[in-house]
Amino acid sequence: MAELKAKVWLEKDGWPVLGEGRARLLEAIDEEHSILKAAEKLEMSYRHAWGIIKKINEALGKEVVHSIRGGKDGGSTELNEGGRRLLKEYYDKVHELDRILEKAHL
Repeated sequence: MAELKAKVWLEKDGWPVLGEGRARLLEAIDEEHSILKAAEKLEMSYRHAWGIIKKINEALGKEVVHSIRGGKDGGSTELNEGGRRLLKEYYDKVHELDRILEKAHL
């Protein structure tokens, strides 16, 4: 029997902002406090990860991460408040769609 599936992504003015892959990257940055470590965790290059962050920032017109330059103790990167809100909004929509799909199977 076929199974009903759907994907969720957020857009702004017709431009993609956040989908499953980008959401996983933001989550990994939040967990690892590092774009490099997040990229390694997701088996992608740092350059690719940084490019994704730039695309999200450009689509929104604001930054979603905050970076602290390295020094003696090294730098770090974390989601800022806007990045956390974006991630929450995305997962709220994913869970909403999951509930709709569950009901469709009854």
